[in-house]
Amino acid sequence: RDDHYWSGYYTTRPFYKRFDRVMETRLRSADILYSMTVAAGVAPPTSIYNKLVVARRNLGLFQHHDGITGTAKDRVVIDYGRKVLDALRAAEEVMGVSARALLSGDEAADVTLNFNELRASHNSLPKLNLLQVDQSRSVMVYNSLAVNRIDLVRLRVNTVLLSVVNGNGEAIPCQINPVWSQDKSVYESGQFELVFPSVLSGVALETYQVVPSKTTHCTLAEIHLAHMPTTMVTHQKKMVDHFGVSFHQTDNKNPQVVSMVTDTLNAEFSGKNGLLQKITVGKVSVSMDTDFVMYGTTTGRDRSGAYLFLPDGHATSVVNNHNYPFRVVTGPLVSVHGHVIIM
Repeated sequence: RDDHYWSGYYTTRPFYKRFDRVMETRLRSADILYSMTVAAGVAPPTSIYNKLVVARRNLGLFQHHDGITGTAKDRVVIDYGRKVLDALRAAEEVMGVSARALLSGDEAADVTLNFNELRASHNSLPKLNLLQVDQSRSVMVYNSLAVNRIDLVRLRVNTVLLSVVNGNGEAIPCQINPVWSQDKSVYESGQFELVFPSVLSGVALETYQVVPSKTTHCTLAEIHLAHMPTTMVTHQKKMVDHFGVSFHQTDNKNPQVVSMVTDTLNAEFSGKNGLLQKITVGKVSVSMDTDFVMYGTTTGRDRSGAYLFLPDGHATSVVNNHNYPFRVVTGPLVSVHGHVIIM
């Protein structure tokens, strides 16, 4: 039929498709770290290798044509999800024990390693650990790729009064951003995002120190809030204690343009709804006509399922041409543009 779209297993249960990709990354990292301990003569006991085997088998099981495709019945999907979660935890244990052995030369060293992300269950989103910077904290960063890599490390911390030191004892640039609530609408008091650059050699571990101090040695982000409802504005003003905050409402007749500029490009966003309008790289500008649309599904006898998508009509715009709340967080290391969800 004309209104039957075969989106099928390409889009069904995207949460578990993403979970699979995360698991593949953890397994590869665990494989490499364990191999490095064997080469260094500090291999963990056989029980740790057995966890690596479990992780491989469970991930392989999820590759079934009703597993990663998302086309299995609910009870089967739950079983798959639990197996992938078990595999993830097994791989992370292998990574932790192996990294500890490589750093200390002893697999039994009394060092506790905690991952930055935690998953409470097979169907929950990962949550970031809150790093309590009441004393110097070690942060280990691992590059599982065979090429040199420069990337940004993002951590959740409880204070802005800190500095970041690399393995040579040198203070490095860092930035402090606000943390938003789960629905991304309001500022979370008492939590901050710490961002700093990490320079890693291929297949290497690097350790950084997050050190408490009497003043902040990081740049505090600037925050621009647009079209916020009055109740939200009152709550967001708590950020003023730490960050530079500005508010504005756009005149519909003369809408402003919000720009985010880096050394390589300039991105311009609509001052009305926050959607991307233009990107400029060097002397070349490209106009962008961005929109987000949403389809409904039929409620009659024929309904959408794991294989077929049956829309109930034409798509409607999610972010329309009216004023829509959004925010821009800017800083020397990272700048972020995002819409605010109003429930």
